[in-house]
Amino acid sequence: MIEDPFAPIHAQPDDALLAAVAQLEAMVRAMPPMGSMTPAQMRAQEEQQAALNPNAAKRDDTVEWAIAGPAGDVQLRILSPASEPAAVYVHIHGGGWIGGRHDVRDQFLHDLGARLNAVVVSVAYRLAPEHPFPAAQDDCEAATAWVVDHAQEEFGTSTVVIGGESAGANLAAATLLRMRDRHGYTGFAAADLRYGCYDLRIPPSVRHWQSVSCPSTIPRCPPSSPTCATCHRRCSPSAPVTACSTTAC
Repeated sequence: MIEDPFAPIHAQPDDALLAAVAQLEAMVRAMPPMGSMTPAQMRAQEEQQAALNPNAAKRDDTVEWAIAGPAGDVQLRILSPASEPAAVYVHIHGGGWIGGRHDVRDQFLHDLGARLNAVVVSVAYRLAPEHPFPAAQDDCEAATAWVVDHAQEEFGTSTVVIGGESAGANLAAATLLRMRDRHGYTGFAAADLRYGCYDLRIPPSVRHWQSVSCPSTIPRCPPSSPTCATCHRRCSPSAPVTACSTTAC
């Protein structure tokens, strides 16, 4: 049985974690404004933060697989639970679509997989700006389609969950829609979408908060925004109906 994925994993953080958090807070306070950094500078900053995070250390019990993607191989990092898995969790990392890696959250994903009794498959998708949209969505779709097709054979279960954080949640939501529309797959057991950005049109609330003007070049409903999908029904048996503008979906 899949347990509540939102239950706290580290109820009592240890001294090492608290010290790392204090260092990260100091580093963040010293950082230049996010919008002033180049992608290379942001990635370098992420590497410094990861070096301070004890949970970013790589585990020895992970396995790296490569599956065929739309523009070459897509790397998958596999973290398996100690017992027979009840599900496969496709995890898509965050990082603003330009940063983040699939191999820097081993401990978090291991702990999550242990609580869910699930194999975690962490996806290494191509990053912008070197690989502009829709490269990341294409890779996540390819990885998820592979998991759906091979879950029973490779992991002993056909139950599939998808999730991610921030940009990863955006990509997970987009993948839900792509799997429904392009593959006819609506069998996800759950979607674990954490603090994601699902509307990239810069809505009024974001424009006011950031004091930015909305560029006229942004499409009225860009395909990178899952909220712009015509219909959100039937992505999974348990998915709530959040919006639907047609009666035919």
